[in-house]
Amino acid sequence: MNINRLVALFFWGMVAKCLSELLDVSVLFTQGLLKWCGYGLWIMALLYVAYDMLKARRHKREAL
Repeated sequence: MNINRLVALFFWGMVAKCLSELLDVSVLFTQGLLKWCGYGLWIMALLYVAYDMLKARRHKREAL
């Protein structure tokens, strides 16, 4: 598992989420876009972890 990729996805997800909270209320589109961008990056990180777990399970099964 490439931990750098996982940390980067989570970090940029947090940055996008924090930026969405810091923006003024009048820019709802940008605020919403940043919030969903953060959620998307978190989902990508979770999918990356799930893929790595499946890959490890498959490798373990082939080793037997």
